[in-house]
Amino acid sequence: MTTKSKTSKAVSKRAVGKSSGGGAKKGVRGPTGPGVDTRKRLVDAARKFLREQGYAATSPRELQEAAGIGQGSFYHHFESKEALMEAALEEVSAEMMAEVDRAFDRAKPPMQRVRDFLLAPRDHARNGCRLGRLAFDPGMDHPAVAKPVAAYMAYVEGFLVESLAEARRGGDLPAALDVEAVAEAILAVVQGGFVLSRVHRDGAALDGAVRGLLGLFDLAAPERKKG
Repeated sequence: MTTKSKTSKAVSKRAVGKSSGGGAKKGVRGPTGPGVDTRKRLVDAARKFLREQGYAATSPRELQEAAGIGQGSFYHHFESKEALMEAALEEVSAEMMAEVDRAFDRAKPPMQRVRDFLLAPRDHARNGCRLGRLAFDPGMDHPAVAKPVAAYMAYVEGFLVESLAEARRGGDLPAALDVEAVAEAILAVVQGGFVLSRVHRDGAALDGAVRGLLGLFDLAAPERKKG
């Protein structure tokens, strides 16, 4: 896949994510009318349980109790637990994509975008990536879980590929550099740093992984200048 097509694919996925919030979709009742507050309580409850115990370990009853509603109200807004969790995950994904947008502002030099993404504040690191941690959840077998997680990863990777390719064209990176492979490596370092932070219950593990990666970029800088 070319750099251009990969980036376009990621941006296309972002557009789909943005447009899905206001339209009706299968399994989800429209977020309008007097039940909006109830729907929000359900989505907030789903987000809390996804963060604390994941998809598979959460039951519809727990969601109902946390939202303070009965079974009838639950199924008035969502036809299933899967539909509710999908709505919650899409909300989280939209928030995280907005953070990515800020880091990859095209007004900045390409490598600055990459650095800003890597150095973005991640106060929740010890709890793991809000979406990436679900890769280990049995719920990844459900499209409702897998789709928002995969879309977010593709979105980040698309911006990384775009920025690295621009830096390569400008002579800041070697001409033969495989920008797709480097983008995947950057994403792997960040997600791996989240895993280490969760294991050690210390966000410093992610910070260390990022510093190490930035150090490798700095070591390569003289070679890039020679080229």
